[in-house]
Amino acid sequence: MHRLISVRLLAGFALLLGLTASPAMPGWAQQEGNSCDVEGENKNCPNGNLANANLAGADLASANLSGTDLRGANLQGAILTDANLQGANLQDVDLSSATLTRANLSNAVLIRTNLYDADISEVAFEGAKFQGTICSDGHVTDGPPC
Repeated sequence: MHRLISVRLLAGFALLLGLTASPAMPGWAQQEGNSCDVEGENKNCPNGNLANANLAGADLASANLSGTDLRGANLQGAILTDANLQGANLQDVDLSSATLTRANLSNAVLIRTNLYDADISEVAFEGAKFQGTICSDGHVTDGPPC
């Protein structure tokens, strides 16, 4: 009986730890010890961590996300017009149907990034790393830029 109670307590404690260690709310990131919410008024989060964030449809126009880790993020349909994504890690990011007009993706990592049906007019891709990237017209490229 004592052993059964101990096992149940341990299981309950493990569940509690799992709940408190759950990921932050979508759109939040840590930046040098400070929280930044790119869905709020301040859309800037340079060198931040937005990995696996759900930012589908977010208005990130003119946001500074340079050097930000966006691996696995959902940016489907996001508005990134004039956004600075220079050096950002966009590996496994869904940018399908996103608006990237005049966005700066120079030196960004675009490995398995989905740009299908995205508006990439006037996008700066200088030095960007492409590998298995789905371009806006649906073709897959390892480079040159879409």
